Amino acid sequence: MNVDATDCLVIEDSVVGVKAAKAAGMKVVAVPSVQPEMDQYSIADSVLHSILELQPEVWGLPPYGDWIDNVLQVEPIFFKGFYTNGLLHEFTGDIMSVLPTQVFGNFIGWAKINSNKLLKILVRIGWENSNCSKRHIEAYLPEDDENLHDSEMEIVLLGYIRRSNNMETTNVLGIFDEDKSAAKAAFHRPEFSLDACKSLFSRMMSE
Repeated sequence: MNVDATDCLVIEDSVVGVKAAKAAGMKVVAVPSVQPEMDQYSIADSVLHSILELQPEVWGLPPYGDWIDNVLQVEPIFFKGFYTNGLLHEFTGDIMSVLPTQVFGNFIGWAKINSNKLLKILVRIGWENSNCSKRHIEAYLPEDDENLHDSEMEIVLLGYIRRSNNMETTNVLGIFDEDKSAAKAAFHRPEFSLDACKSLFSRMMSE
């Protein structure tokens, strides 16, 4: 490529790849494919839970241009959970609804309750401990006008929220006011609307 190694940025999901890039004198961002093994990637210049956390501008590269008011549209992520006291407890019995390990951060989407009611939802997905063995999922429902505690939910996530200070708060749990403001603005966009949600749930049922 005729590019100096010191001017290269490598994004890797394997320990072997990280070691090879560092040995070549390149900068490395690691996104471990297996979250419990994150400690093995400490030689990288940066270690992220998800590729969605990557901010190219931090590395002197052009920023992504497909953000919509600090929200990025993502491939729909489906999972099932049990909502109580502001937390979602993931159902793990149905392997098709289990969240991939690299789903991490703040997301907006829709929750289906009682098989037909759909409500906007904002979730913060993290880990309860450093070895990433147990998920911690906080949930905020802007239109919660009834008692939804102890409710089963089918959830589809449509967008990822980037925090203004994401690089410093990657591991901080909690749904902040800036997250709620970003979600409120995004729900007015067709990409994250109720119609988009209904279409996805209908397609999922047909499959």
